[in-house]
Amino acid sequence: MKASAPTVSVIMAMHNDARFVGQAIEGVLMQTFTEFELVIVDDASTDDSGAIVAQYKDPRIRLLVNEENVGQAAARNVAISHACGKYIAVHDADDISAPHRLQAQIAYLDAHPEVVMVGSSAFVIDESGARKATWTVPSDDLEIKWSMLFANPFVHSSVMMRSSILATTGGYSEEAQWDYVEDYELATRLAERGQVANLPGCLVSWREKPGSVSSRNRARLLQQLERVSQRCLESLVPQSRLAQDFQALRTLLLSGAGQRSDLTRSEVVHGLGLVESLQRAFYGANASDLNAIRAHSRHCAWHWGKHLLALACGNNGSRDLRCRLTLATAAMRMLGQVGGRHSA
Repeated sequence: MKASAPTVSVIMAMHNDARFVGQAIEGVLMQTFTEFELVIVDDASTDDSGAIVAQYKDPRIRLLVNEENVGQAAARNVAISHACGKYIAVHDADDISAPHRLQAQIAYLDAHPEVVMVGSSAFVIDESGARKATWTVPSDDLEIKWSMLFANPFVHSSVMMRSSILATTGGYSEEAQWDYVEDYELATRLAERGQVANLPGCLVSWREKPGSVSSRNRARLLQQLERVSQRCLESLVPQSRLAQDFQALRTLLLSGAGQRSDLTRSEVVHGLGLVESLQRAFYGANASDLNAIRAHSRHCAWHWGKHLLALACGNNGSRDLRCRLTLATAAMRMLGQVGGRHSA
């Protein structure tokens, strides 16, 4: 280990990222917090990625080269094994960090020892760097962990983790069953070890690239996302029951997001009952503060109510009148729980 370890190790795994890695490195070097190291793993690139990194003579940069391509999860684990910082900040080779990113996240983790990982929202940029959208993520621990039951609530290129806690997880899984969702899978294991958070605002710009590996293999990606989600749900609900209810939950909560839209009244009633049971189990496992539970319950009721109302009123002829009335009634009940105390 170095005589004087840096506060944070920024890890970057790259494979044929010559077009963007220079911008990614510049974003790190321009950080207002300067006590960092940048550990870059060249995962057997066949383009000029390695040569571009070698042009930077900053002593805080360390370049490691894999002779064979091992994949992103394994390459990140290589970087972690060489990292010396108290904190580990993830940075993809085609994304860009805001200049104050490291400073903001280090200050937050220093002030909140109970938090094991912190991220942020992100600007979505295209290949030219132009902003296309904003990727907004939940902020507080309870909201994030609830969202984590169904999807990944982190922009992974924005996260910073405690090295000591990350070490207890074994790092990224290198199993093939998680090869498109290794970030989500790791986040769920970290969240079991403490609180998690996302800072307000966008601390990174996430580059959306047409034809990326994940977009070309979307079916496999979605399958793996569901697998992680189901594992999270099974931690709260007995597996023997959830095995038959998992799709009912996803059909109701994620309808309109690639799920079935031909809901029946019995599916709605069944799904709502499961949601309420899941919510009780979730609060029992994750919250002891009654005020926090009430606030989160109102937050969920607001979003569920809007979602169910949209399903009730949506232009979908496959839903009969009884189904629509059941959806509308449930929506009004949930929106009524908000009691005017929730601001849209």
